[in-house]
Amino acid sequence: MLEYSGMITDVFDLLTTASESIDSNVAAIEAKRDFFLAAVDFQAALIGGSEEAGSSE
Repeated sequence: MLEYSGMITDVFDLLTTASESIDSNVAAIEAKRDFFLAAVDFQAALIGGSEEAGSSE
């Protein structure tokens, strides 16, 4: 928001905003990664691991 409005008073405000934006994007990517890893682990737990299933049969 600060980038496009006339409210920028200092270059450091712009740099701080850009840094916060990058940090939030990294956090969102990490959250998606964690979600997909948990979903895969959940599916493996429901189906059973290939090593465990092979040894029990």
